[in-house]
Amino acid sequence: MRTYLLFLFGVFEDHGDIEFFCLEILGQAESINSVRYVIENNQNVIVIFDSNVDHGKLTEEIHGLTKNDSIKFYFLFEKNSLVSVFLPDTVNDFIFKPSSMDPFMMKIQYTKYNDEPEIYDLDSILEKIEEYGVESLTPSEKKFLDNFAK
Repeated sequence: MRTYLLFLFGVFEDHGDIEFFCLEILGQAESINSVRYVIENNQNVIVIFDSNVDHGKLTEEIHGLTKNDSIKFYFLFEKNSLVSVFLPDTVNDFIFKPSSMDPFMMKIQYTKYNDEPEIYDLDSILEKIEEYGVESLTPSEKKFLDNFAK
């Protein structure tokens, strides 16, 4: 049994459409087992599932299932392959850390970019540097520190 990640980029009407697609369409497919998913920004979905089917057959089935107006494009890859990601901690933990819980699904919503002015706290930035290093700071966090030092 291999575990796969399927990133769906779409234009779903609402969470009900996403749940229907993940549970009724993907969840009922012969080659797909144990469907779990995360909803991002009400449109995009990260699906984790297991399959015993060879990659070629699985790719054909996924391609057939995703040919609809709601899904614009997708990425499919095996979870155990080399992966580089930039994700919020909650989503990263859901995908890459084993869990003793047995959730059927998990809904997480986050916004990657925010047009509103960001408010920084010196203590939280210093904690981030201590935990992840200076290179983990965003350009705006670095600018905040530069302005704070003046």
